[in-house]
This record gives sequence, structure tokens and C-alpha cells, in this order.
Amino acid sequence: MSQGKRVRCSDEVFLSAVLSSKTYAEVSEKTGQKLSTTISRYARMKKKFYEDGRTNLPNLTTNNNTKDHLKVKMCGQKLLSCME
Repeated sequence: MSQGKRVRCSDEVFLSAVLSSKTYAEVSEKTGQKLSTTISRYARMKKKFYEDGRTNLPNLTTNNNTKDHLKVKMCGQKLLSCME
């Protein structure tokens, strides 16, 4: 298994990518970092912002289909309750 070269990204670039993205994948693409690294770094940054009492970072999702998935799940639950 070959290991890629570590991609470094400044906090300013990372924060800019977070503020202009809706998903972790978008941030990962903009910074060049792995998805797992992006998720971990986002969690650390969000915790630090919270501790410092600064404005919360936007919530990111793992994919673009999250809202649609929730709608389908809710419709399925309504259908099941009607069948009972």
C-alpha cells in the first residue's frame, strides 16, 4: 500500500473552504486533504470555536442526499403508521 504525500493547508484556507461548502467532500476537494482528515480537522476547529465563544461553524453533511433521505424516511414512517 503506497502512502501519499501529506497535504498541508493553513487554517485560513481550511476555514474559507468550510464557509463556502456544504459537505465534507467539498471541503476535502478544495483543500486537497483526505476526507477523514477533513472531518477530524473540522471537529477540532468547531470545538475550539465553541470553547472560545465564537460564532459556530456551519454544519456540514457527508453527502448531498441527506435531506432527501430524511424525507423518504419520514414518508416511510407515516406509511407504516397508516397501515397499523
